[in-house]
Amino acid sequence: MGIFRKPPAGSLEAILDLNQLAVNKFITANRPVAPAASNVTFGGTMVGQSLLASFYTMSEDFVPASMHCSFLMGGDPTIPIIYNVEPLREGRNFTHKQVKAFQDDKLIFISNWVFSRQRELGPPNLQNVGRIAVPDKDKFDVGSTLLRKYLDDPNNGESKESKEAQGTIATALDKGPAKYWLPKDFFSGERKHEELNYFIKLRNSITNNESLRRPAGEKLTFLNDHRANYLAISYYSDAYFLLSLPYFYGLPLFNCKISVSMDHSIYFHQSPSMSNEMYLRITNEESNDGLHVMKSEWYDSVTKEKKITALQGALVVYNMDDEKPDAKL
Repeated sequence: MGIFRKPPAGSLEAILDLNQLAVNKFITANRPVAPAASNVTFGGTMVGQSLLASFYTMSEDFVPASMHCSFLMGGDPTIPIIYNVEPLREGRNFTHKQVKAFQDDKLIFISNWVFSRQRELGPPNLQNVGRIAVPDKDKFDVGSTLLRKYLDDPNNGESKESKEAQGTIATALDKGPAKYWLPKDFFSGERKHEELNYFIKLRNSITNNESLRRPAGEKLTFLNDHRANYLAISYYSDAYFLLSLPYFYGLPLFNCKISVSMDHSIYFHQSPSMSNEMYLRITNEESNDGLHVMKSEWYDSVTKEKKITALQGALVVYNMDDEKPDAKL
């Protein structure tokens, strides 16, 4: 597998880049990345890289239909990750792949992908495409700006350690591969919410030509293959699920003793175009005794159409002096 071009440093393309070791075996081209204020590899990295590894082992006219994965151990961001792709079934219209991620021979992550052959949409009477009225973005604020305003408020009640941790998140929001527009009360924990909405857009270029595929023998990049849009949306489908939980309960951002993603699922409804701003709706579907099921719906802010639905199971235990958050069973 050749190298078409070197991905821009710090870009999502560089974060997800893989080198091929064997027909069905790949290794991270760069060190895995830990999220700000964390010391383990971001789960979205393994989701995106397991998809990229699958793409390298299959026909280019297949695109993902669904994915289910489990986070078995916290990944070490100082050690490369090796991905083994196992073909489970290769049919004419559907292909199934299982991808296992290892560090030092320890299984840390496993994903099961279903791919369908890309085809023309059926007649309109057989389509049920979700659409939404996207709100005015003026009601939101740039994530890093919003967080710094909150941290500069002398009455926010945050400890020095908490401010330092949240400062690293502000820097990541400034310099990360994507730009966020968040609700203006996202960090303050002013009240409980039933739903979280925000906008996200990639900072780096990505092709929107749906027929574009990588040249034979070359690496898949964000400019030579439209399937890179699936990589990007898969990576970000896991982002900020855990950080958004306090928002639903009117709690400060860093108000938990344990915060762990257990599993993650994605259902792909339409081909995404990550060159557009994406609008998200996140809900905390069920929760009890620290176990949460969260759901996110991703809409293209231009076409207003739903692109994916993602679900995540999480364990979050809060620091509650008087009472724990209300259950939602």
